[in-house]
Amino acid sequence: MRTHIYNKMTAQEIEDYLASGRDTVVIAAGPTEIHGESPLDIENAFAQLQAVSIAEAIDAVAVINLPYIYPGGTAIGRGTVWTTELQNYDFAFQFCKSLVDQGFRKILIVPGHGAYWLPFFIRDFFDKTHILPVQVRSSAKMPADAVGGVTAMDKFLDSAAMIKIKQQLKNLRIDPNATAQRGEVLENDPVLADFADIVRPFGGVAALAFKDRRQHGGGYVYKSLEEAMEIAEMAIKASAEGAESADFGGLCEALDAYQAYAAKIAEKNPRFNNL
Repeated sequence: MRTHIYNKMTAQEIEDYLASGRDTVVIAAGPTEIHGESPLDIENAFAQLQAVSIAEAIDAVAVINLPYIYPGGTAIGRGTVWTTELQNYDFAFQFCKSLVDQGFRKILIVPGHGAYWLPFFIRDFFDKTHILPVQVRSSAKMPADAVGGVTAMDKFLDSAAMIKIKQQLKNLRIDPNATAQRGEVLENDPVLADFADIVRPFGGVAALAFKDRRQHGGGYVYKSLEEAMEIAEMAIKASAEGAESADFGGLCEALDAYQAYAAKIAEKNPRFNNL
């Protein structure tokens, strides 16, 4: 394939892809929100990089332009674009219904953020269409180091997404005089951190609310384009290896079989077609 990115393909390339019997789409969905000093789409970029890596590994199509998913606890910043869980559910249902109508039959979703709406959407969509979207993540292992308190995701994925997906090198933040710190991170207040640790083992939702953008990521400023390229290649390699090592092909085969099984149930049980 010339490209695996859906909106960079031509209409005829989509027709040819589906006509060949291939029918898998990998959807990246993430927020646009404050994340320390990182670009606002850093968590969406994380999902995009994984989605493209998975699509390349299994010859699927990647949808990477859904950057306004529910952001969670970062409403304090005016850089955060706010949408609700219900709005995400409604949009995802209509969006995936269109994909099914177009001819796609296997839908993998890579969330770049906590997506509490996803389980409800997945179950409802399956009940009404007998197509089961599957929430996935690549098993990519980013280098685990940190620079001056900056997380590996801030450091590696910003540049990787820019170079691998967006091809917009001009958007990278480059400063030859960047300090070693490059992005301050504040620890969460004890009341927030303790509550999250207590409620999660019970299966509860912590509903985090940050008071400072530095509690949600640091940020990374590259000293040179060469440094950014080197870091990006490491992240791209890790993402590709993660996609290759996970058996996404086996997952798609199992998904085909299960959806065929569900279709047979629907044939014999009319109510299953009218939920």
